[in-house]
Amino acid sequence: MGMNVKDLCGDSIRQYNNDIQIYKTLIHEVFEKIKKLHKTGKFNMLYRVPRIVFGNPRYNPSHASYYIMKELIKGSFVVIPNKNDNIYVDWSVVKKLMFVKKKEVTFCLDK
Repeated sequence: MGMNVKDLCGDSIRQYNNDIQIYKTLIHEVFEKIKKLHKTGKFNMLYRVPRIVFGNPRYNPSHASYYIMKELIKGSFVVIPNKNDNIYVDWSVVKKLMFVKKKEVTFCLDK
């Protein structure tokens, strides 16, 4: 029985796809927590990336943290990584934007 590089590459791709599925589950969990906290009038949270997700294969929590932070930043959240795969998430800018009045600009053209 022989072995080739394509076999190794296939294994790596399968592992990567499994990891991405776990990361998507985690980011969904984060978004649900944010929605729940926002409904109670809170505008920030500290999320701890779990070391193990039961029913799923092992994954690298640091890679998961990076994926979660990347997705949150795409959504305009303020994200600050902390040690031990903790992520501080802030969306208080929403509170500020809710009460900002748009200023009307008028131009006076002299003829």
